Amino acid sequence: MTANQDAKPCKRKLTDSLVRVAKPYKDGKTRNYSDGGGMYLHVITTGKFWRYNYRFPKQKTLSIGKYPEISLRQARERHEEARALLARGIDPSAYKFQGITTNRDNPRSGEYGFTAFGVQRADDRTRL
Repeated sequence: MTANQDAKPCKRKLTDSLVRVAKPYKDGKTRNYSDGGGMYLHVITTGKFWRYNYRFPKQKTLSIGKYPEISLRQARERHEEARALLARGIDPSAYKFQGITTNRDNPRSGEYGFTAFGVQRADDRTRL
């Protein structure tokens, strides 16, 4: 039995077409579109971001990625991975941060790709 089987399945609410047309409120305030299980699409004027609210032991928010770089399917997969970590008693934010900091010797192998992006930007700056 895996950790995913221990966690309750969550009912998914978002569709790809809804995500594509999601916009913030007309006055510019942020808008959140829930997908279930604590995951939601956070929409602001500058973009759309996948986030996951969870408790460990206090409430925390995990940033999953930016849409459209991270599709709805990929966001759900990462959400399930984070839920599996919680079921095993591991804080997903600490796990993500640990994966980023331990890969400093090989920065292009970051778990969520953030370190690879940072190295690419650093390489671009040195070329100037």
